[in-house]
Amino acid sequence: MAQTLLEGLVSAFGLRSNGSVAVDLVAGCPISLKFGKRDVTVRTAMEQGQYEAIRDALNASLASSGIEKASFNKGFVQFTLSKPDSAIEQYALLRNAIQAYIAPVSAQRPCPVCGGGSCDIAAFHDFSDGPSPINEFVRTHASCHAKTVEQARTRISSGEGNYPLGVLGAILGAVLVLAVSFLIVVLADTVFGVLFIAVAAAAGIGYRLFNGPYGLKGTLTIIAVSILAFAGYIYIECSHYIATYLAIPIFDVIPQFEAVAQTAFSLDYLAEDWFQIIFFVVGLVLAAITSPSSVKSALGDIQGYESMVLPLGNQELPQIADR
Repeated sequence: MAQTLLEGLVSAFGLRSNGSVAVDLVAGCPISLKFGKRDVTVRTAMEQGQYEAIRDALNASLASSGIEKASFNKGFVQFTLSKPDSAIEQYALLRNAIQAYIAPVSAQRPCPVCGGGSCDIAAFHDFSDGPSPINEFVRTHASCHAKTVEQARTRISSGEGNYPLGVLGAILGAVLVLAVSFLIVVLADTVFGVLFIAVAAAAGIGYRLFNGPYGLKGTLTIIAVSILAFAGYIYIECSHYIATYLAIPIFDVIPQFEAVAQTAFSLDYLAEDWFQIIFFVVGLVLAAITSPSSVKSALGDIQGYESMVLPLGNQELPQIADR
């Protein structure tokens, strides 16, 4: 459904898209469209004071369209097109409303890089203060944008980051998922395979959230941390079963490393844990293929956003294409 919505709006309005998001210009006002399974989120930048001044009139102009009322969050006005069958008609009405109420003040937005005016392009800019990007489509200067993109590419390719913190993040991510898995085993006496698939993914997310550098070293770290964390899970799980069998506290069993390890990592015990092991290995392979620390993937994401840079100028509202 999301792909159908994207293709329909791109075709009808000549939007620029990288295959997952789309962008538009209405009278020089940059707009981004993000596609969910059954709705489209439309965002455009605006100052809070300006939004409050036109909010009532803006919502009134869309009252009969079926579009949800506009919301404001951290410098952006957001709309939701929640009727897939009429998304094209809804977006046409929304573009008219944006042209009437938001576009007139859009040109006053300063460049997010230098703070100056007279911007000449619309492009995605990362507004985050950390490793997790918050990309928004805004007015900027071509020269400022080129400098920012080059800095990002250099940072990724050179492996800049905080490796020790990245390792800590990977450990926390993997341990969190495995802790939840262990609690389910203890409390419900059941196993959720999807959680074991998620172990390596959680380690990867934690690695990047804690600013671990991109590169092969990061990918190998994520895999190694995931394997060690899973081995720790097997050890704790075995300790739990031994403690239950002997009717003693688990904390009396865990310190008996040699005895527990001989049981936990024996072929017989591992064979009983085949379900968890298979799902974990699948997740490990997926994480290795789609590693969040992949330089190629990160540079590809930048290139995808670069394909949607648009020059600013006088924009006319196009006619809706025949369907």
